Amino acid sequence: VIIGAHTHRNFPEFKVSNILYSQADYHGIYLGRVDLVFDTEKGRVVKRQSNTLLMDEHIPLDGEILKLTGAEIERAENMSTNRLGEATDDFWIRALPHKETPVHDLIFKAIADTLREAGTKVDVIVHGINERRYGLKKGAITVGDVWKVVPYENTVGVVQLTPAELREVLDEDAETYNNPAFRGIWGLKWTFDPEAKAGQRTTALVHADGSPLDEKQRLAVAFNSYDLASGGRRWKRLRELVDRPEAKLVEYDFQTREAVIDYIRRRGTIVPTLGDWWTARRGSPANHASETK
Repeated sequence: VIIGAHTHRNFPEFKVSNILYSQADYHGIYLGRVDLVFDTEKGRVVKRQSNTLLMDEHIPLDGEILKLTGAEIERAENMSTNRLGEATDDFWIRALPHKETPVHDLIFKAIADTLREAGTKVDVIVHGINERRYGLKKGAITVGDVWKVVPYENTVGVVQLTPAELREVLDEDAETYNNPAFRGIWGLKWTFDPEAKAGQRTTALVHADGSPLDEKQRLAVAFNSYDLASGGRRWKRLRELVDRPEAKLVEYDFQTREAVIDYIRRRGTIVPTLGDWWTARRGSPANHASETK
């Protein structure tokens, strides 16, 4: 029997050969149940079946559980409504998945600021936005608002990469340009062709002022812990590079979400900005009529 998860799908019962698979969707929307009949004389399982039950209004809440968790629920609600600061305008995300948004810029600045507080200066940050439904609205910003924008408990790590190695990583990133797996970049200006062949997608990678990179100098590059672990096997080259001693991986114990919360709290007022850090240009370098930022 395999009890699955993570893909947010409901599989009451699914059999492949002699294997039973069941998955109860996500967030407790369904209750999963697996029944096994074990024959004690034969010494083996002789029957297997599974089902999922929708936890809708027909299923009453358990009074004992509510009593046990009431204080924690109240504490969580109080924390989520804690006011951090104020946004001068909307931090919109309508350009996702591949265009830069003010939410990208906020996350970049928060990570750079928190690393600076820890005594680490980074040259580059590579990070995306996992939640594509929520931005930040103009006005008061609460802890709960940030939880919606940054829903995962990813920490941050910094690795030392040569410009050539970083281009290899960004080549993998450019391949995902048209889906939510795409990550943005901060600190360097990156121009790429998402339709080019593997290894040829980056057409320019320069400093923010347009000056060329020193190919012999290593860059301090920050990623979140999920991507450092290959991002669900999307970043195979990054994982290979991170495992090398010369990458000198340093992992920090703060979460991206914590960095954003602290950043807003310290500043009190946040302003949506765009850095124009990356540009996608399809076609040959000689003809860049189709351009997307």
